[in-house]
Amino acid sequence: TPTVHAGGALIGAALYRAASGCWPPWGLEGSPQIYSALFYGACGLDTDLFCQIMEAAAEIRLASSPDAGCGAIRPGMKLAGKYFDQMGPKTKEDLMRQIIKICHQNDASGWRRMKVVLKQACGGKKKASGFNQKPSLTDWDCERL
Repeated sequence: TPTVHAGGALIGAALYRAASGCWPPWGLEGSPQIYSALFYGACGLDTDLFCQIMEAAAEIRLASSPDAGCGAIRPGMKLAGKYFDQMGPKTKEDLMRQIIKICHQNDASGWRRMKVVLKQACGGKKKASGFNQKPSLTDWDCERL
């Protein structure tokens, strides 16, 4: 992975990790807009660049030295999370093939499909996450202190 992709790979890995269980289930709803914004804004509609960054995001890992850990991520583990640590080459190829298809389609429907692709790659629906309900709007009046 070229060094110029490292920043994008870090952002992509953080998004993959968030989709792997850090976000509550309803948090994934905004992911199509995030990924389409990265494709449009950061990658300039360049499918190859976007896919290189997303592939690098799935592979980037901490160094293996004993002092390389960071929070819950142990040395040598992928930053994208446990589902990417366990992902086989065929599954990764399928993920990248679907991302390429979404980029080529490049419309709202395709980017909404990105949410489904992420769920599949990141272990499916998180039923035992502890997040039971989507937050709702309130009509509370809050006074300034």
